[in-house]
Amino acid sequence: MGDDPCGNTVSGDHAEPPHEGPEGAPDSPKSSRRAVDFWIGLLFAAVGVVVLLEGRRALNDPSLHMLERAANPGSTIFFVGTAMAVLGALLAIVGLRAPGNPFKVFAAHHFADIVKAQVGKQVLLVLLMAVYFFVLWNLLPYWLSTLIFLVTAMALFRAGSWIRILAVSAVSTGLILFFFGKLAQVMLP
Repeated sequence: MGDDPCGNTVSGDHAEPPHEGPEGAPDSPKSSRRAVDFWIGLLFAAVGVVVLLEGRRALNDPSLHMLERAANPGSTIFFVGTAMAVLGALLAIVGLRAPGNPFKVFAAHHFADIVKAQVGKQVLLVLLMAVYFFVLWNLLPYWLSTLIFLVTAMALFRAGSWIRILAVSAVSTGLILFFFGKLAQVMLP
């Protein structure tokens, strides 16, 4: 008994067939992941466009015209929104170009299967980012909203023990404040 080059178990002259369809087939795991990439990318791009428009609004806010464009908080928001929109669109394009129609693949899977594939967490993370940008930034200081966002996101994906999550979140927030706020003198929200 052994394995052939394709990973199938071989016993004598009999090879066990693979349990899943070939990669790229409409029902294969890769095709399902690509369909998920399309939908998550589309959602991420949509949130990015909203963030980008919010940044543009802040750039044109009359109360902030006395600031240089580089110091205007709208510049950071605009840059982050643009990056989110572009990266989300690229992810959607990659998902769309994969074998199998993402609309059919998505419709063919049950919601429970999609949730098992971590899509629920990915959607929750995008929603968490929206809350971070549109709610927390308006209510709390930047350092506190960033700390809350990082702790929540890391806990969502079970990135380690609570001590590790808190330590990484605090150090990351501190580094962002130091490098961008102090050294680069970027006006953080």
